[in-house]
Amino acid sequence: ERSVAALRARHAAAGARFIAIVRRVRDRSGWDDGFVDALCDPPQRFTFGSVVAHVLTFAAHRRQVVREALRDLG
Repeated sequence: ERSVAALRARHAAAGARFIAIVRRVRDRSGWDDGFVDALCDPPQRFTFGSVVAHVLTFAAHRRQVVREALRDLG
């Protein structure tokens, strides 16, 4: 489904899961713990801290891009 309501529901569910993971990492001080992302080709190793930092940074960048597009459109 591609409606705004469906997108909001998906974001709410994914956001809740992401926050739960970040809290578990924080609670065990696991920022430097690594994992392998087998979906990468080839698989790559990341730390939880680097992934959280990437998600937050990229999210801020995307919000700025959207703001600029909306401003340009009036």
